[in-house]
Amino acid sequence: MTVTKGKQTITFGALSDKTYGDADFQVSATASSGLAVSFVASGNCTIVGAAVHLTGAGSCTITASQAGNATYNAAPDVPQAFSIAKATLTVTVTSRTKTYGDAVTFAGTEFTTSGLVANDAVASVTLASAGAAAPAAVGAYAITPSAATGTGLSNYTIIYHDGSLTVGAKTASVTPNAASKTYGSAEPTLTGTLTGFLAADAVTATYARTTGETVAGSPYAISATLSPAGVLGNYAITYQTASFTIGQATLTVTTPNQTKVYGAALPALTATVTGQRNNDSIAVHTVTTTATASSPVGGYPITTTLSDPGNALGNYTVTTVGNTLTITPAALTITARNRIKGVTQTVTFTGTEFTTSALQSGDAVTSVTLTSLGAPAAATVADSPYDIVPSAAVGAGLDNYTITYANGKLTVDGFPTVNVPANQTAEATAANGATMTFSATATDIVDGTETVGCTPASGSIFALGTTTVTCTATNNVGLSASNTFTVTVHDTTPPVVTVPANLTVEQTLLAGAVATFSSSARDLVDGQLTPTCTPASGSTFVRGANTVACSATDAHGNTGSSTFTVTVQDTIAPVVTYTGNAGSYTVDQTVAIHCAATDSGSGVGSTTCADITGPAYNFTVGSHSYSATATDRAGNVGQASTSFTIVASTTSLQSLVSSFSTNAGVASGLNAKLAAAANASNANARGGQLTAFENQVNAQLGKALTAAQAAILIQLAEALR
Repeated sequence: MTVTKGKQTITFGALSDKTYGDADFQVSATASSGLAVSFVASGNCTIVGAAVHLTGAGSCTITASQAGNATYNAAPDVPQAFSIAKATLTVTVTSRTKTYGDAVTFAGTEFTTSGLVANDAVASVTLASAGAAAPAAVGAYAITPSAATGTGLSNYTIIYHDGSLTVGAKTASVTPNAASKTYGSAEPTLTGTLTGFLAADAVTATYARTTGETVAGSPYAISATLSPAGVLGNYAITYQTASFTIGQATLTVTTPNQTKVYGAALPALTATVTGQRNNDSIAVHTVTTTATASSPVGGYPITTTLSDPGNALGNYTVTTVGNTLTITPAALTITARNRIKGVTQTVTFTGTEFTTSALQSGDAVTSVTLTSLGAPAAATVADSPYDIVPSAAVGAGLDNYTITYANGKLTVDGFPTVNVPANQTAEATAANGATMTFSATATDIVDGTETVGCTPASGSIFALGTTTVTCTATNNVGLSASNTFTVTVHDTTPPVVTVPANLTVEQTLLAGAVATFSSSARDLVDGQLTPTCTPASGSTFVRGANTVACSATDAHGNTGSSTFTVTVQDTIAPVVTYTGNAGSYTVDQTVAIHCAATDSGSGVGSTTCADITGPAYNFTVGSHSYSATATDRAGNVGQASTSFTIVASTTSLQSLVSSFSTNAGVASGLNAKLAAAANASNANARGGQLTAFENQVNAQLGKALTAAQAAILIQLAEALR
């Protein structure tokens, strides 16, 4: 039997166009038989399995096949073609720089690329630029790329981007040389050095300095100007500067040396000036010295100040000639003072017993060595007077003098004798002490009686304590003698204490009474004092006589005192009072009268005062009077009385019945009889109703009424008849 194979077809969709460099992609197709489909590639592509890989720009055909099997015949191939566009390749020149004067040669590798696929490469590019030549001026020039060579470049559309060649300025400098001159002299020729300029550009420099002709303005800047200007833009030029210094010229000031004597007036000072330049108007202005008429011996500078209306002095070094004032010593005479001493007295010189001729202000002779044969105690009156010889003066400013010494005379004579009283004692009579009088005398072996002066003088006030009185007498030759005694002023008088007259006060407290008073004290020396009193003012004094002792002590311990009595008495009787008395009570009311006894002084000692209280029916109908007394602790007696009336009425009796009876019906019956009695037209009818009331009360005895209640009701009913 013959079996015919079945037919089959392939379904393979169209493929979209691609660009060289796109990623590999998958294709798919199906056979109607369900058998697997295989693919083959032709053109600028390859296929492995179902993965298509692009190998170049152009076109690619993928053919789908199914070879068949025992059941199916081979299917017709189905091709699908698509275009592969060229990729875009960008070649960008790498910009670079050069310095003016340098030449540039391109290697053909100064570029970058973007857009190359896989192992494709650009090996070189032709590069050209107008700035590559050495003479190219400073500026920016295009670097133009073209004619790229390499691997796989036919698969690309190449886009070229220019680069930039920047020609930078060449570093160069001009440096002037430093220069100088002396103020007022001619200008020197200025020079300098050029560095970094191309010889072909033939650059030259002209040097100049800033304007100025003074030393103070120095240094002045030296700068350069370059040419030709047309080539200078190709250089980065450092313009250095240098200093032009103007040195000071010499100006000579001549001042003649001078002399003067210490303390004398200053001499006239003069000076001349030479060496001025540039017609400067510098002249002598003042000539002074640090010395004065009183300056010490020595040499002093003479200072010349110059007038400089053009302010030109800063342009000179001033040299001085002379310039010294010499002060020589002045003459000084030191003369020992004449003096007198007593017979047998030894004289010791202190070194101040002299006089001097005129000294300059601030100078002084503080001491002189003095010697005399009359100084020892053995010197006699017969050989008197003796020379006092001065020498070796010391002091302030004496180096400024040539010293001449002149002798003095020492005369020997006797001393007076001073007689004073024995030491004195007195009682102080006032705060500042006491007045004392006394007498003293003096005699001299030559003069006889001498006048005596005492300190303090007789008749002076002497302060408390011991004062030394010194009495002195001086004889005709000036010899003095003194003697002393003491005056002692003491305080033994006590202060006087003043107290008030004896006081009598009324007792106001149980403890007694508070009494106030004032006292004072005065002392001859201390004046007003504050005494201390016992008991003190403001104390509480007991009833009876109280002694108050006041004393004061002065600063020297003297104490004065005085006493008086404070008598506390109670002459006021106690007060007895009744309170709460209504004056009239009905038998159904309550009596509540309070009795009280008070005393403002010694207090209540005893009283008959008692309260009057209780139901009004306990009191008999009619008037009642009470009295009470109170006796204080001082024996004063006070009394008071009170009275009231008890009134019985039908109404008040009915009120009692209602309050007494425990049976409301019984109370109602009894009160009805009382009402009938109250309304009776005559006494007999009234008596009959009251008798009926009393009988019914008795009938309720021990029932609605107690025996006591019944007795009260019957008693009050009788009072109504």
